[in-house]
Amino acid sequence: MNKTNQYFPEHPCDLRCLPEDEDEVEEVGEVRFLLRRLVMRALYPAGWCAGVLGAALPRSAGAALFRWWARAWLAASGVRVRISGELGSDPVLLIANHVSYFDALVFVAGRPCTITAAHDMRADRFLGRFLSAAGTIYLERDRLSALRRFVGEVAEELRSGRSVVAFPEGRIRCSAPGGAFAPTVLQAAVDAGVPVRPVLLWCERPDGRPTSRLSWLGDEGLHDSLRRVQRMRGAAVRVQVLPDLDPGLGRAELARRADAALAEAGAHLPETCISGPALARGGVR
Repeated sequence: MNKTNQYFPEHPCDLRCLPEDEDEVEEVGEVRFLLRRLVMRALYPAGWCAGVLGAALPRSAGAALFRWWARAWLAASGVRVRISGELGSDPVLLIANHVSYFDALVFVAGRPCTITAAHDMRADRFLGRFLSAAGTIYLERDRLSALRRFVGEVAEELRSGRSVVAFPEGRIRCSAPGGAFAPTVLQAAVDAGVPVRPVLLWCERPDGRPTSRLSWLGDEGLHDSLRRVQRMRGAAVRVQVLPDLDPGLGRAELARRADAALAEAGAHLPETCISGPALARGGVR
């Protein structure tokens, strides 16, 4: 069942996407699970305080606080991040498929970068203050007239020497990437003259098998999804960095090649998503 809310435009997945052997996943003991829950609860007020403090500090200091919080959040979730390839430090537009609510935190925890997010998140009492202090670039999804401003802000950020992370697939999918990449955000890389670096994300069990257990599935509550992740032993997010694409190709060709590169890199991933591989183009246009 599709879902639209203030954070993400659509969820083409639901609980039917969980693997048939879900009950066989090894879980942590009750003590470790409760410890993860307690740390996570403490991170909410810590994040709010960091957001207030970050707004009064130089931007680099605010970004450092955001990076610390992202790493703490992933640790409290019990999720390890494994990176294949180099995310690098040069200004680049990082584009990735969308597998869960913590995708942006994976990048922030791994390298200095600016994330993009839906404009509605700015109004959130907790996340809005924190994200704004970290320099997040917001997109108003329901206003086509705001797209030019959004692209301009991303391009300016790239020109300043800072990398930007975007998810042009526009939807959370539980398995292999399947939504076509909308090209508009790629115009920022063309305007700034910086490379586009496709990145494939997927989630794994301790034995290395891909799993949809870490995804946010359809109409379930965010906290229900988080509890499922926190109970899992050895959960990991895999990050595979693919070769850069030349901005001189133009945004349409960049979108086509990025889409093809991710599809090829993710060919080994099982197609568990109930929506199937062919999704309509969504997200940022």
